[in-house]
Amino acid sequence: MNNPIEITFKFFDEEHRARFYKSEYMNNGNLYIGIVTWNEDYDGWEPWGDLTTNLPGCVLEKNEAFLDTNNCAHEIIAALMDKGYIKETGTTRQSGFCTYPLVEFTEEFLNGMYDEGDDENE
Repeated sequence: MNNPIEITFKFFDEEHRARFYKSEYMNNGNLYIGIVTWNEDYDGWEPWGDLTTNLPGCVLEKNEAFLDTNNCAHEIIAALMDKGYIKETGTTRQSGFCTYPLVEFTEEFLNGMYDEGDDENE
């Protein structure tokens, strides 16, 4: 992929580079976005975590997802918002003790991600 979306963020006082890949949740086809970060020790990208979460009973538009604010580093979400890749909708959904915001992702961001299974080290 030419020029994939990449951000930098600080986490526990260390700077990290992150890229994103997309897929869909099997039970409803909703957008899934995963995060990979650069690992200098072996000079490659490695899984970091999930940007999105799948909530029961929700079928969303192709550019929408619930942010996994319970498990995803808030620094990543803030960096994506600062870049304008995420637009808040004002809708939230409760699951357990957590409230997850529904967001829209820009076309630029969605087109700048790898599809799950692509080799991000190319």
